[in-house]
Amino acid sequence: MAIVLQGPPAGFDPRATGAFNEVPASPGVYIVGVKIQVVGLGDNNTNKFCPLYVGEAGNLQDRLKNDHWRYGGGYLNTCKELFDLKQNINEIYHDIAVWNTNWANRRNKELLKVPLFNLISKKNKRTLIWFNCKEFFNDYFGIADSNYEERYMGHEGSIRYDLPSIASIHPEIAASVTGLINDISATKRIIFENFFYAFCEEASWRNQYAGRTKTNIEGATKAALSLKNIYTYSEGSSYRGINIDFSNIQNDLVNLTGTPFETPLIISV
Repeated sequence: MAIVLQGPPAGFDPRATGAFNEVPASPGVYIVGVKIQVVGLGDNNTNKFCPLYVGEAGNLQDRLKNDHWRYGGGYLNTCKELFDLKQNINEIYHDIAVWNTNWANRRNKELLKVPLFNLISKKNKRTLIWFNCKEFFNDYFGIADSNYEERYMGHEGSIRYDLPSIASIHPEIAASVTGLINDISATKRIIFENFFYAFCEEASWRNQYAGRTKTNIEGATKAALSLKNIYTYSEGSSYRGINIDFSNIQNDLVNLTGTPFETPLIISV
């Protein structure tokens, strides 16, 4: 028995009117990310689904709409951590894995911020480009106090208010601030224009996995993806003995394993 994930209909365009009408307005677990050209896999002309986040929802349709929307009310494209989607997807997934190990499901997170940023930023080009805390921007710009206020709780608040304020107080880094604003805006645009998803309704596993919560299935889905070197930043707690069926989306799913996916793609955790 396996929990079967469903993907978008053929020809899905997230920007189209009614784009999410096919998604049921019911509880379940979902994967969201982008379908983009992936550098370094030998087939750069084919767009692949690169998952970024696994979550649970009381209303799948509303949640996917909101995760896609870029100006408010959402999550992935509104106030979730941002990784620069112009960069190599292997580098991004590597850093998300570091993020998960050193941040997700950890206690005393305030003490972990600066060590975490040091782990992710030891490269010429950073993948993590937005995180809602002063310590991140202090580290990013290499200054003692960025005066970042953390009060707007979203990407747009940073773009419109906080980051311009940092540039005005620290004119010596104004060019770097502008570059970061451009990177954040570009990543948000990539998410908006190339949004892709998969989901499974809670009703579909209720009989197979009685007693397993949405949080359990969320964690199992995240764990299954990680077995294929696809790392997502969710915090679900996995249960063992759960099978996740990716066969409906396996032709779209990015393959970072170096060998073809098994058919059908059913992953046991």
